[in-house]
Amino acid sequence: MEKLNEIDGRLRTVENAVTRIETKLDHMPTTLQMWAAVAAVVVPVAGALWWVVQTYLGPILEKAAS
Repeated sequence: MEKLNEIDGRLRTVENAVTRIETKLDHMPTTLQMWAAVAAVVVPVAGALWWVVQTYLGPILEKAAS
């Protein structure tokens, strides 16, 4: 009977651990959500950089090439 109680206690510990893991996994973003977050940052920054290059660096480079 003591062995059964020991096994039961270990199984409860495993069940609790699995429940905690499942809860954490439920709150983690998917790969697609992560890529969307990266794109939401990279696209505007790249656009702003492109604007700066075209507005300020472009004319300077044109004059230097002449």
